[in-house]
Amino acid sequence: MFVVKGFMDNTAPAAPVAPAVTAKPSRRGLKIALGVVALMLLLCVGSVAIFAGGLVKATSGPHDAATGFFTAIANHDWATAGGYDSTATGTTASELEQSWGRTEAKNGRLLSSSVASTNISNDTATVEGTLKFEGTSAPFTLDLVKVGDTWKLK
Repeated sequence: MFVVKGFMDNTAPAAPVAPAVTAKPSRRGLKIALGVVALMLLLCVGSVAIFAGGLVKATSGPHDAATGFFTAIANHDWATAGGYDSTATGTTASELEQSWGRTEAKNGRLLSSSVASTNISNDTATVEGTLKFEGTSAPFTLDLVKVGDTWKLK
């Protein structure tokens, strides 16, 4: 006779045993460590951005003054160019026109300027770069002084 345990012989089959559950290793420490590393990285990047932004802002005054001066010269706007002079008497528009007229007769008309470096020491600055004329390029060095909140040519 065919006997099915627990049905015909009054014996109950053994209760099924669930497979042992192994606990997953906790990743809490790893998550905390990664969070700390991410926070440190964010702080470093933020510090560099703040420092670089301050550095750019600090050098923008002399840079802008040099660029403004040469833009006025390129446009033959002698009055505006003369406004960048720091001396009490200033350079007259006529003097600038004569001086740059001789320079442009030799090199061709001034087309543009580019600033390569700006060095600031207290209320003085030196700006170096390149002038691009129709016929050639030439290096320039401008010495500037801070007059109030404005940078002017010495």
